[in-house]
Amino acid sequence: MSEPDSGLYDAMNKGIRMATCDVVGILNSDDVFYDEQVLAKVAQAFEEEPELDAVIGDIVFVKEDDLNQVVRKYSAKNWKPSKFAWGYMPPHPSFFVRREWFEKLGYYKTDYKIAADYELLIRFLLKGGLRWKYLPLTTTKMRMGGLSTRGIQSLLTLNREIYRACKENDVYTNYAMIYSKYLFKPFEFIFK
Repeated sequence: MSEPDSGLYDAMNKGIRMATCDVVGILNSDDVFYDEQVLAKVAQAFEEEPELDAVIGDIVFVKEDDLNQVVRKYSAKNWKPSKFAWGYMPPHPSFFVRREWFEKLGYYKTDYKIAADYELLIRFLLKGGLRWKYLPLTTTKMRMGGLSTRGIQSLLTLNREIYRACKENDVYTNYAMIYSKYLFKPFEFIFK
């Protein structure tokens, strides 16, 4: 469906509200599923463990003009909710959650420009206490050059919104903690 909206997160909310399925995952317009088995494997995880509210996997960043050339891997294997305070979140495109939680905990906040996904994940996984597990599965190929990586202004906006998301959800943080993640980012490219 294509119609006017009030931005990325408003469009996501519209899609979620229209969904008739039990589990929701977000695939942005420039992204593709890693392979044809992704959705079947995600569905299998929920079927095998009906008490699960959400699963999180891995994603790869690929060149804009070559979906098979991996530039960076972003894994949730060692991620845990306490890392929100340090500016880390699991890869949002690998997050699949039971749709009912949007009705219970709310949708994406549309007054965020870049980090509404960060805020939603804090609200669901930390504050909301959803039962989730890491799924050792690469779910998505994501092209380089997304909204949060478009230059210094985007970087500053992103980190201000991460700080705000933490504060709104009672997660202690400060800017030194959030910006410290950039000391480790180069290793994501080296050890892909």
